[in-house]
Amino acid sequence: MTYFDSSGVSPSPDDDFSRQVQAQIRQVLSDHESRIAEEWSKAKKGMPLYARWAMALSGSATTGSGTGSTDDQ
Repeated sequence: MTYFDSSGVSPSPDDDFSRQVQAQIRQVLSDHESRIAEEWSKAKKGMPLYARWAMALSGSATTGSGTGSTDDQ
C-alpha cells in the first residue's frame, strides 16, 4: 500500500480507513512505549543516565543480558 499523506492526491474511500488504522497503531505504540520507559526507569533506578543509554543503544535493554546493575553491592 502506498500512502499519500501530504501530496495533495484526493483520498480514495479506503484512505479514511487507512488513516484510522494508522492512528490506532500509533496510539497503541505510544502507550506501550511510555509503559516500557516507566518499567525501564524503575528497573534501572540506581544506574547513571549514561549507563542506561549505553545499555539501551547496545540492545541489552531488549535482550535482558545487561549486567550493569549497581544495586547488588
